[in-house]
Parts: sequence; C-alpha cells; structure tokens
Amino acid sequence: MELKENHQQAIDDFHYIIFEADGSLFGYHHKENPLRKYYGKKTFIDNGAELRIRKTCCYNYLLDSMKRCKTCPCISRKMETKSFKKHLIE
Repeated sequence: MELKENHQQAIDDFHYIIFEADGSLFGYHHKENPLRKYYGKKTFIDNGAELRIRKTCCYNYLLDSMKRCKTCPCISRKMETKSFKKHLIE
C-alpha cells in the first residue's frame, strides 16, 4: 500500500514541478519555469514503442561506452525524418 502512495506522490510532485511551479521557485531571476520547455509529449517510433525524445543532448556517447542514449535527440531526428519520408511514400 505504501509503495502505491509513494508512487502517486512522485507523480503528483513531478506534475507540480513541471506544469505548476512558478519560475521564482528556481531562483529570483527566473520569470518562467525553466524545466517546462524541456518536457515534451511521448511520440511513437518505428517499432511501435512510445518514447519521450530529449530536447537536449546528454553527451552519454562521450563516455567509455560511446553509445547514444535511446532518447538521443540526434538519433531521434533522423528516425523522425525517415518515418516522415516513409509516410509520404505510402
């Protein structure tokens, strides 16, 4: 029961931080919430999965693994372009 309550509280807190929090909570120099502009809706990718694409690069590919994250905006833009072109052809 407590896990469900904590999960719901986390969802509520996240919603508040992204959508309701005033910019001043992030410092006196913020007129608007600085996090809101980085939150986007989930989109469908080619395999039918739903994914929220990052708007900025996390530079994960610069680490030892040299792999991009699955929400990489660089890769996602390429996939969106391919998917868009595919729909134009069909």
